[in-house]
Parts: sequence; structure tokens; C-alpha cells
Amino acid sequence: MEKEDGIKIILYGVGAMGSEIAREINKNPAMKIVGAIDINKNIKGKDLGYVVNIGQNIGINITDDPEEVFKRNEADITIITAESLVQDVYPMIKRAIQAGNNVITIAEEMHFPWIKYPDISKKINLEAKKENVTVVQTGAIPGFWVDRVPVFLSQCCYRINKFNIKRISDWSPFGKLCMDHLGIGKPFEECQELLRKGKITVHIGMEESICFIANALGWDLDSVEVIKNLKATDIARETLVYKIKIEPGSVYGFNMIGKGIKDNKVLIEVDYTGFVCPTIEEKKQLVQSEVFIEGDPCLHMYINGDDYNARNEVGTVAPVINLINIIQDVRPGLLTINELPLHPPKLTF
Repeated sequence: MEKEDGIKIILYGVGAMGSEIAREINKNPAMKIVGAIDINKNIKGKDLGYVVNIGQNIGINITDDPEEVFKRNEADITIITAESLVQDVYPMIKRAIQAGNNVITIAEEMHFPWIKYPDISKKINLEAKKENVTVVQTGAIPGFWVDRVPVFLSQCCYRINKFNIKRISDWSPFGKLCMDHLGIGKPFEECQELLRKGKITVHIGMEESICFIANALGWDLDSVEVIKNLKATDIARETLVYKIKIEPGSVYGFNMIGKGIKDNKVLIEVDYTGFVCPTIEEKKQLVQSEVFIEGDPCLHMYINGDDYNARNEVGTVAPVINLINIIQDVRPGLLTINELPLHPPKLTF
């Protein structure tokens, strides 16, 4: 059935997160997908509805040609779920801006791109303002649990001395790009060497999350330090997405400690652990988010939920869907998620 015109959306990336976004958009009568782009040869030319298991064809064939999509379709928003690094996602953002589209991306480095890519960030900001559109990153981490939530919670304090933030999560629902960043399924020693050489990145966005918090509080950090450790499995596992087999002695997760430092004092500390295919015992460790604030007053917030633990992808997808409702009404330019109003869901049961 043809959906009535609503907010017109182009999907740039139809992997694990792009597919979940497509399914959620399809449920919303106020939103309509008009184009889909992906470089995966296995889905090129196929109907989007078939590929993402909507249950019916929707008349949108996936193509690997962005020019074809942007020239043939007038859209309000482009959602980019491909790539993680600013330098890789910038050409996609630029093309969407040129088409007059607002841009929502889940690329982790776009959460606070000014720290590593000031020149590209300036270009995106100027290009977006010229076309009167908005570019913003959102997602779970970075984008919500370890950065926006602590900033939001800090509004209940007179003053703050330090943030301690903890997160443990199941990465099983995520796509191949995330798995490649972690070295999932590869021998532990091989990945240790790749990590030392900078050939695998593990989780991307730790520095961005810490700088996002510091910027919101007006803190001028002297440095950000990040320690990365890989985790090896002692049992065989297999990922839900792409069915990656993980043999004993291979990488199945990570732990990262990030510290924002000023005058030799740690003001922000983030302890983040992620793994795939958790055992029953490991599932008991899953914590959605925990924030300790040392200040006046001291605060401790803990968020958990069995439903969320079982559907970790929701933390990335729901913020994207909810942002669709407001992005056309905010000021143009490259913005952080903290510069936007709160955007709860518009749909109810």
C-alpha cells in the first residue's frame, strides 16, 4: 500500500541499524522513505521492504548510486547510518546538504567533530547554513547514555567536581562495521597487535563523549586519555547479525576507560564495557547506564531493564526516529544534540 506523503526520508545505509530504522519509519504514518542507498552488492536492486523484512515490497529499490537517489527524489531528511569517522562520512553529508536535506547521522565522531576535525566541521556548518538545513549526530553511545544523560542530570546540582560514568552493553545487534572496529572473531593476539598499530579502533566516540560533557559544563580540559583493552572468549559464540563465528581465544568484547583531565585532576571518567553473545551469567552484568556525580549535591543514577538489554539497538534507533520529528524546526548549521530541544516520541500505543 502506498503511504500518504509525510516527512520524506532518504536512507543512506541499509545495514543492521539502517534496517531497524526503516522498519520503524514504515510503522509511522507521518514519515515516508523515498530512497535507499547502500554499497552492499547482495542487496543492490532489491526492494527495501523485502531486504529489511517489512513483510511487503514498498516500491523503493536499493541502489549504490547516491547521485541517482538525490536527483530523482525530493526529501526533507537524509539519515546516514554508514561509516563512523568524520572524514569518511563527510562526502555523504555534503551531498545530502547540496540536495537541501537535513541530515541525521549516527557516525560516532560526528557527535563532537570539532576536536579532531575543526576544518571539516567548519565546512559542514557553513554549507548547512547556506542551504538552511541542520546536521546533527545522535545515537546511544556516543549521543545519549554516557554523555547527554550525565549532562541532563547535572542540572540538579549547584556545582560539580567529577563525573563517574559506567556502561556495560551487548553489542550483538550491531552490524559488520562495528564488529570490524572491535576485531570480533579474530584471534586475540592478532587483534592486540592490530590495536597497538592503530589498525582497529575498538569503540569510537569515547573522546567525543568526554569533550561533549566538558563543553556543556564550560570546562576547558587539558587532555583526554583513553585506555583500550580487548576481551577474549573461552567458549564458542556466534553473532546474531552476519553470523560471525567466534572461537575460543578470539575477541568477543572490550573495555575502555576514558578520562577528561584538568590541572592533573580527573573531572570526567567513563568506564565502558561491551561484548557480543553474552552467556546467562554475563547477561546478569548488563547495565544500561550508571552515573555518579561528585558535587553539591552528590547524585547516583542507575538505569536498567531486561527489555532494553534484549533490544540494545533501540538505544541507537529510537533517538533517530524521535529526532525526525523536530530537526526541520531547529536552527540551521552543524549542531550538537545538546543544542536541540528534548524530543520524546510522538507515537503512543
